[in-house]
Amino acid sequence: MAKAGGIFGSPIYPDAAEHVDILVLQDHMRQPGDLATAHLGEAETITIIARRGLNAAFVTDDTDARRQASAHGIPVYSTWHILKLAVATKALTMADFFVAYYVLVAAKRGHPPCAREKSAVSTWLTTN
Repeated sequence: MAKAGGIFGSPIYPDAAEHVDILVLQDHMRQPGDLATAHLGEAETITIIARRGLNAAFVTDDTDARRQASAHGIPVYSTWHILKLAVATKALTMADFFVAYYVLVAAKRGHPPCAREKSAVSTWLTTN
């Protein structure tokens, strides 16, 4: 995380005009029983990227947020894609990937987009 600023740049905040679109998108994403703040961060991020035409990608494991970002033409990646990138750039070993894999699966955070079997996951990690 010490390198996060160099990777992600400075935080971006919505301007007054973007707030209306943020609230509309957040309301569209909200489900009955959700807290008032549910989906606010996702709605802010999607709105800012879309309205400003930023050359950016959206990272989320939230299915509805993924669908909304994709509908706005924003490339979407998951935690699994970030972990795959970390392995590809040697920032994470295969062994460490599989530690994260088992933790995420045990926490019911899904599986990589390729498959559930370790051999299929290993193949997915080493392909483009």
